[in-house]
Amino acid sequence: MAEPTAAGGLLVFATSEAANAGSANYFGKTRQATRHVRFTLEGEGLGDEALHLAFNPDAHSEEDPFDGNRLQPLAQDYAILVSVTGDRKLVFDGRSMESGMESFDLAVLASVPGIYDVSWPSLAGIPESWEVRLEDLVDHRVFDLRQTEKIRIYISQDDANRTRELGIASEIGRAHV
Repeated sequence: MAEPTAAGGLLVFATSEAANAGSANYFGKTRQATRHVRFTLEGEGLGDEALHLAFNPDAHSEEDPFDGNRLQPLAQDYAILVSVTGDRKLVFDGRSMESGMESFDLAVLASVPGIYDVSWPSLAGIPESWEVRLEDLVDHRVFDLRQTEKIRIYISQDDANRTRELGIASEIGRAHV
């Protein structure tokens, strides 16, 4: 049983109630983590760490349970990174890799102009044989995510306060041999 221990909704679980024997800190089913790339965005005192591009054999490029829509921020000042699919802005974008190559259209949406860094601190479970690239569609720079830690982009005053996609594309796929 879970009991509140303080105002603010903190829950504490007894070790005996842990679903995973051997760890009092893990509560849930044991399974292998989904392959994914996690992106972060930082700049002008703002940041976002939510975008995940995930790979599961049951996912596909159309709307499915492996996708999660990104809600519009409630704060007046914000900077978010999303995957754009049609008219949807996703924070989780799941694909199958059945075709061998997946391309994602990424967008930076910011209310404050300035310099922003896009990084990818996690390439969880992505095989070394996969190519993982990011292309800045504004100036056509291409980055290998395994050899580059981040890219720097500029959001102009004209781009700020709009839901305007900044051209970034990410391609992830099996290396051609």
